[in-house]
Amino acid sequence: PRTGRAYVYWRTRWHQTGFRGMELTEDCTDVRPESDTQLFATPNREAPAVFFANERFYLWVSGCMGWAPTTTHLYTAPTALGCFNCSGLNNSKGWLVGWQPPPIPEPNQSGNQKQRNRPGVWAFGSQSTFILANPLYRKGSALAPFVYMADRWTPKNNVSFGTYVWLPLFIDPQNASRVRVLWRASWRLDNATSPFAAAGGVHARSTGSGPVPRPTS
Repeated sequence: PRTGRAYVYWRTRWHQTGFRGMELTEDCTDVRPESDTQLFATPNREAPAVFFANERFYLWVSGCMGWAPTTTHLYTAPTALGCFNCSGLNNSKGWLVGWQPPPIPEPNQSGNQKQRNRPGVWAFGSQSTFILANPLYRKGSALAPFVYMADRWTPKNNVSFGTYVWLPLFIDPQNASRVRVLWRASWRLDNATSPFAAAGGVHARSTGSGPVPRPTS
């Protein structure tokens, strides 16, 4: 949104080359080789989903665990190919420059362990695919500004294999380093409200719109 340009992000399998990003050409059919940038050193991140909010770029990725859901990690940078490795963040604590950010959610929190009526032991049994802007969100409202979109690539489970997870993603307006995805068995784009609203960070108000289709969980 800030640059009007498109980018591609990917991981390599070598520590020397790490996780990388490049700018695409205007027609998005090729890359600009001179823009090739190492975003951070570790090769053990994949499934990138990038979104822009609060004048910063957020990079959501997962760990690498083969054919199984795994930890999720969130980085941020001031530019699309900026120093993500110098400003990673997690739900609430932040971290020191140069460290790898802890996984999101943290151990023993929702989405990080198997609980009744909740799928999966990591990231709600899913891996990130895309972060979608909620078209019903308006600045200052308590609605989710984004939708966490993920897939369940679990070949050993014929029931969930190839299915998708759509969940509300919230950013604390008072602290952009606090990002949360909440489990909902069912929800609508116009009714999932921010967990930060109770602290006075946002105003709980309706958009006035009618019902919209319910994303599946």
